[in-house]
Amino acid sequence: KPWSLEEQHIIWFLTKPNSDRLEQVSMAWIRIICNRPTFNYPRTNGYPLEHGTIHLRREQFEDPRVCHARAGADKAYRFLREHGFPESFAAHVRECISSHRYRKDSQPQTIEAKILFDADKVDVSGAIGIARTLVYKGQVSEPLYRVLPDGRVSDGTGDAEPSFFQEYKYKLEGLYDRFHTVRGAEIAGQRRQAAVAFYKSLLREVREPYGKGREMLRAYVE
Repeated sequence: KPWSLEEQHIIWFLTKPNSDRLEQVSMAWIRIICNRPTFNYPRTNGYPLEHGTIHLRREQFEDPRVCHARAGADKAYRFLREHGFPESFAAHVRECISSHRYRKDSQPQTIEAKILFDADKVDVSGAIGIARTLVYKGQVSEPLYRVLPDGRVSDGTGDAEPSFFQEYKYKLEGLYDRFHTVRGAEIAGQRRQAAVAFYKSLLREVREPYGKGREMLRAYVE
């Protein structure tokens, strides 16, 4: 018999190359909803929720102005409507996706949107969040750190120019206080120390040569 839409999504999910990001978010989604025994939501939703956002990464690299949350939400909405899902369901999925990123003007309102938000943020917490950020910074050719006018390495606080340290201070450091579900906060909290330790170690290692190097150069010149 022909595969149902849900079965097609499951097969795509299991066989898609380089789908670790999708897998991690989907597994975080499952871990969060399994902690809510009264949560009754169609199984099909777990897959199309991220369907649009994952496939928009190339578009975002080509044009940084593209908001992957909003564009992905529209893409998922069209996909669901084209496959016969009701308008109300497709619109709800679109709203969940559009509010899953850090935006003050688009906060998740429903429990489904909050769970997707938390599942997405769990995957950028801890060591794996550090790794994903470093991979992304390399893909877009952004540096690990910025050097201040006085020659010191900035820790990222208040930096206007992008870098790994700026991203850590702007987004990664504070994400642990922004979860909407107890379970999401618990999972991320267990990973937090790994991210903090890496950031502190890297900052210390890149600052040391600048400090000692300047001292040695000054002594040599004098």
